Amino acid sequence: MLYIFIYIIVPVVSFLAIIGFSSWRQDLYSWLYSLVGRGSGNLAGQRIWVIGCSQGIGEDIVYQLAAAKCELILSARTYDKLVNVAKACENYKTVSNVPNKPVIVPFDMSDLSEHTEVVRRLLEQVDRIDGVVLCAGRSQRSLISEMDIEVVEQLFQLNTIAPMSLTRAILPHFIKNNRGHICVIGSLSARIPATIMAAYGASKAALQSYFTTLRYEATAHNIKVTIIHPGQIQTDAPKEVFRDKSTMDKRVSPTGSLAQNRMSSKDCASITVTAMGNNMHEVWMSNQPILCLTYFYHYGSGFILALMDPLIRKMSNKRIKSFKEVGHV
Repeated sequence: MLYIFIYIIVPVVSFLAIIGFSSWRQDLYSWLYSLVGRGSGNLAGQRIWVIGCSQGIGEDIVYQLAAAKCELILSARTYDKLVNVAKACENYKTVSNVPNKPVIVPFDMSDLSEHTEVVRRLLEQVDRIDGVVLCAGRSQRSLISEMDIEVVEQLFQLNTIAPMSLTRAILPHFIKNNRGHICVIGSLSARIPATIMAAYGASKAALQSYFTTLRYEATAHNIKVTIIHPGQIQTDAPKEVFRDKSTMDKRVSPTGSLAQNRMSSKDCASITVTAMGNNMHEVWMSNQPILCLTYFYHYGSGFILALMDPLIRKMSNKRIKSFKEVGHV
């Protein structure tokens, strides 16, 4: 069966992805579930904690969960932004048919010393937490040869160590209740090389390994783990990224057109919540050609990878040239 999947199903799916070049935007597994699965409605009544939801994908995930009648807890560093997101949620109804009014818990995800105390205080406010969505993170744009190692450390602190630490803080509650769901936002750059984003891709690849292992360790406690791998998503994230010598306090916000072939954050959030509702293990999503290239790179034999190498080099050189000329891609 495994060989049938590798040598027949994957090539067929890849071929279909090429045929549907502009419309195929998620892996076959999640696409089938979006058609015949239980959907986001299966989450109704659950209390979900969304961390990193003041903008972008996280914010849209909040609205999708609110539409699914979830009870919500919202966290990010900026209180005012969280208030705005919470007010927008009042347009949706809970399972009790009253306006959805999320609990707001602002904190700095990168401060690991806060995590245990934040969870403790939160559990004094609410009787339970059914799931957590880990969206907090920041992208990166720099050549490896030019990036200070201190910046890499800061990036891993926020993107990798912080989600691991927060998860460790919430796990005792899930284990006690013998149920829980952890959804972590990764990246397709963990699956396929992304020029000028090496440190970012590495930080997401670490999440892939860590949370995949957690999925098997936590099975005995009925704890589900879903890993979401978006590709190029239309958000404000590329405007504020880690650079070669920037820190979290000194971000560079490049100007210029970001109009690329990006998937909308709303569509990304919709697929994410559907994946949670169906307890899916892992989801890939992106507009083409990134999704198709990811399939070929991940499942391709040595021969296919050798054929892809010139294309990847050409795309990489183009990204590097654009980065050097205008400071972003």
